[in-house]
Amino acid sequence: MDPKPSVTEMLARLEQQIAHNVEREAFHAGHEAFHRDQRSSYADELERLTRCRDSLKAAAETAEELMARVLPKVSAAPPPPQIPDMGRRFRLARLVELVVERKRPDERFGPKSIAAEVNQTFGDRLTRRFSERQASVALAWLAQSGRIVRHEKGRPFHESQYARGG
Repeated sequence: MDPKPSVTEMLARLEQQIAHNVEREAFHAGHEAFHRDQRSSYADELERLTRCRDSLKAAAETAEELMARVLPKVSAAPPPPQIPDMGRRFRLARLVELVVERKRPDERFGPKSIAAEVNQTFGDRLTRRFSERQASVALAWLAQSGRIVRHEKGRPFHESQYARGG
């Protein structure tokens, strides 16, 4: 390189530098517009997420307060009566009697509910599942003996309805 470049060389170099700077400015201006769009979309998403988090936080705090409240005790159901030991062999009708004795006098029931309750209460003592037909026979027997009252006679697709009281 010449220690002292000529004016035309200096102008040429300056033109190159100007062209380079114009190109770099345009490049960065394009990136600036892209980044400005990206920034605005991220700012909108951030605002939406922040609102969602705040509302969820408030709902969780309200739920914690509600769960911390102690509800007044409603009269608890009486504990189930002790099931007497009936030995190895027992009558299935006696199981139905025990279940019926626990019913309220005005409560209506049928063979389906009695069979389900017998299976639930005495299922561990039974070798086979107590059927609705067996419950129906036992309830009919109790109705004939006057221990329960039949309110509705059974028809196809409608079971008989019984109650302890009249």
